[in-house]
Amino acid sequence: MACEDDRYLITEIKGADWEGTADIKAQAAVRWCAAVNATGRFGKWNYLLARNGSELVAYLNSL
Repeated sequence: MACEDDRYLITEIKGADWEGTADIKAQAAVRWCAAVNATGRFGKWNYLLARNGSELVAYLNSL
């Protein structure tokens, strides 16, 4: 998702984690966002791992 003010949200909705890799992938995405944000050239990036749609809605409503 892209917002009008150079903010970006990488969203992953994960209903089940059969492989047990969701948290590992989330950590990698958070590190990626931090690295991109550190450059200061590509806007502000965040990552959200939601276990269901209501978590995504709650996050978006908090912005």
